[in-house]
Amino acid sequence: MTDQWMEELRDLDTASISDALDSLGVNGGLEGLVPRSANVDLCGRAFTVEFGLPSEEETKVATAADYIDEVSAGEVVILANNGRTDCTIWGGILTTMATIKGVAGTVIDGACRDVEEIQEKNYAMYTKSVYMKTGKGRAKKRNHQVPVRVNDVVIQPGDYVRGDANGVLVIPQDMIEETVRRAKAIRDTEANIVEALHNGVRLEDARVQFKYNRPWEKVGV
Repeated sequence: MTDQWMEELRDLDTASISDALDSLGVNGGLEGLVPRSANVDLCGRAFTVEFGLPSEEETKVATAADYIDEVSAGEVVILANNGRTDCTIWGGILTTMATIKGVAGTVIDGACRDVEEIQEKNYAMYTKSVYMKTGKGRAKKRNHQVPVRVNDVVIQPGDYVRGDANGVLVIPQDMIEETVRRAKAIRDTEANIVEALHNGVRLEDARVQFKYNRPWEKVGV
């Protein structure tokens, strides 16, 4: 399905988008999650998965979480594992399947493993940590395609996800149009300031001229 906002987001970096979200009073940045491969161009709609602690009986079964078959090409898998770093919930088999399906990437509030394979496949991956210990019997999938929380950010299925070398953030789907508009204005304002600096303008004066304190309102000329 064609999404008119995807290419718009790809033309914007996370810094401009984050500033736009700040101006709207929205916290979209997923603090502490960093890229694990050279592919830092992540853009797609969120497919959410919620994990929790297993019961005593569930620890004895130690099954893997099944959800990847439901993920569509171009979506970003969001795995909410409460920031746990003591076990992994993603590895080589899931990376292979995601690559076959054309999944855009994965974001984990927790750990992944098999990083060499992730890097070899140039698969976009953002996690809080890397650890080899399996999540089977340690983490239990509770739901998928439900609202999940990463740090203080609530992510709805279908929200927009954008990642680059600076990190990864989430844009609420009902705010995408205004967020993109403001992010473009912020990007253009900063470009105007840089051009002015090359023309010998003092930074203080350039910031005033181009309304750097509120760049989303109007780009100076």
